[in-house]
Amino acid sequence: RRILLLVSLLVIGSVGVIVIAVTTLDSSYKNRVYPGVYLGDISIGGMSEEKLVLFLTEMSGKLTNDGLRFIIQTKDGERKIILGQNGEHAHWFTFDPRSEAKFFVSYGKSNKILYRFIYWGFSSWRQSRFSLQFLRLDKNDILEVLLQEIARDVQEPKDADIVIDSVSPLAFHIVPSTNGYNYNSDGVFLEIQKSLENLRVPEIVLRAKPAAPNISETDPALASLPVQAVLGAPLVLIFSDGIEEKKWEITGDYLARWLGLMKVDGAVRLVLKQEEAKKYLTLAVAPQIDIQAVEARFKIGENGKVEEFISSKNGKKLNLDEAVADLLEAVDKRARNAVSATGTITLAVDIIEPTIKVEDINT
Repeated sequence: RRILLLVSLLVIGSVGVIVIAVTTLDSSYKNRVYPGVYLGDISIGGMSEEKLVLFLTEMSGKLTNDGLRFIIQTKDGERKIILGQNGEHAHWFTFDPRSEAKFFVSYGKSNKILYRFIYWGFSSWRQSRFSLQFLRLDKNDILEVLLQEIARDVQEPKDADIVIDSVSPLAFHIVPSTNGYNYNSDGVFLEIQKSLENLRVPEIVLRAKPAAPNISETDPALASLPVQAVLGAPLVLIFSDGIEEKKWEITGDYLARWLGLMKVDGAVRLVLKQEEAKKYLTLAVAPQIDIQAVEARFKIGENGKVEEFISSKNGKKLNLDEAVADLLEAVDKRARNAVSATGTITLAVDIIEPTIKVEDINT
């Protein structure tokens, strides 16, 4: 019974000591951050709320002025850039010092006295590390400006290409491909976020990664390109509206300048370069077809009578997109030695109706 009494007194005494100790410590850290608390690598333990607000405000200004730093590895060495320096893009990252300070001052101050006692015991030998809790970042704008800046360092790979030296006799050679390199920005934003959350000026290394061409001069398909099948006969374009008919003959010499290589479904194919076909149709064909619609109009003289009357008339315009598609398809069929391959293309023309017609004037 005496032992039980002693144990009870010991427990009661221990609890009393704990309560007194925690109460004393709570009183001294009522409006201050508990010891052992770190924001990134910076100890903020013992700071009052106002002092922490002042410190975070200064750090916010420093980070904004220092900007985001990048080291870009290029084939010629390294290039260093700083984006958003001196507050140029102050909206990129923001946080509220007051909200952050309130969070850290209240950290560990649970209503449960046992929890606070345990925390005090651990804090004497174990650090509590945190990052900013309310950081806001403009991810889209940051990455957009960064990608614009590193665009000059990107080198796109070039595919192997074909050059026709002579149509008759047929002779051609393959221009070798070249490798390129670009940069992977996928993890950049997370690195920026992590640095800023820990009050560090971001310094990100962007390493170049190789980019291989789609078509290499070593591709076996290049040894058996159907160049003769494509250039052996001219392509004839025909336009007819029932009143007049026009023809344009695209000879092998013309087609030879427009040929290129493309990988389709994993296989290298001989194709017509779309931009070249469109350029030819726009400059050589469309001007001989396109006619503007005529608007109906009349002119009344001083005597109140109609002196001049012009009836409305439909116009016409080459359907450029369809014509380009037909040209590309014709060359593709020849290259594939398709049974439906043809040497004649009937051009599609759109009818352009006038905005003002005779019946509109009559009403």
